Amino acid sequence: MQAGGCRFDRKDHFGLPGAAERLAYLELWRVGLDDAMRPSAATVAQVAADTDGFSYAYLKELLVATTVRWAERQVPGAMDLMMPAELAELRAQMSSVGLA
Repeated sequence: MQAGGCRFDRKDHFGLPGAAERLAYLELWRVGLDDAMRPSAATVAQVAADTDGFSYAYLKELLVATTVRWAERQVPGAMDLMMPAELAELRAQMSSVGLA
């Protein structure tokens, strides 16, 4: 099937990111945040280690959920507590539907 010269009959499969890829993805997000919102490098490293089996889509969901939660309170330094809490909640949701 072609539309406007583009092909839509192809599927590309990507494996789950490894620890180094997860850390790089999370670190890229971390350094783009304002100082008050930025989690520590240690928190990001721990989250990267604790997200084995996460796709980039699930990592993005973790980041979006954590950012929204922080924006509700806007407490400097709170991201270090919020990220692990959001990770636990997301992992529980994944487990409830058989994804983790």
